Amino acid sequence: TWGKDRIEKKILYELLGVKEYYIFSPRIKKNEPILLAYKLENTEFVTVALKDNRIKSETLNLELVLKDGTLRLFDPKTKEFLKNTAELSNENEQLKAEIERLKKLLQK
Repeated sequence: TWGKDRIEKKILYELLGVKEYYIFSPRIKKNEPILLAYKLENTEFVTVALKDNRIKSETLNLELVLKDGTLRLFDPKTKEFLKNTAELSNENEQLKAEIERLKKLLQK
């Protein structure tokens, strides 16, 4: 979908007035950027360059950061990355185990 993302969707989102548009493609060819960023100026998207593998999203109030080949969201207010699905899943499993442990204690 790389071509569709870069042409068709970009034009559509431009016409709809979407303020920011990001394309993340970690499996793209080595000579292509894996993250493209566009911001709407007047009625057209302009390319925004990444600085130190990151870009600030004014819409989200977060930074999009390329880290170890993945895309992470960083909250500049808390100075922390938002948890990704693997981290949330791990946390969920730990909570389930703690609930089970507490249930056993209550049954005694």
